[in-house]
Amino acid sequence: MKLNNAIQNRWSPHAFSAKEVSKEMIELLFQAALRAPSSMNEQPWKYYFVCRSNQKKFSETVELLTNNNPLWAQNAQVLIISVLKKNFDYQNQPNGKALHDIDAANIYIAIP
Repeated sequence: MKLNNAIQNRWSPHAFSAKEVSKEMIELLFQAALRAPSSMNEQPWKYYFVCRSNQKKFSETVELLTNNNPLWAQNAQVLIISVLKKNFDYQNQPNGKALHDIDAANIYIAIP
């Protein structure tokens, strides 16, 4: 049995490329998130993103970040923010698996 190539070859860069991220790549990332497993297929996540090319919104988004995050985020080409819905749509009951589900979706985004 062989480890998935995307997982085996994944690495965390210490710097960001200056190359602009294509719309096709951004779409691919969100398509990957849609395929992540979730409790009762709820998919309790939403994603928002801003590209560096939209300088005003990009700067405003960087300013929302806390701790050391603005230091590295200001050099990224795209910022993606994930948000979580804590209750199921059905009967508005608490979704105890929501954090697990959004983590799975975020991992799917990181692997393409």
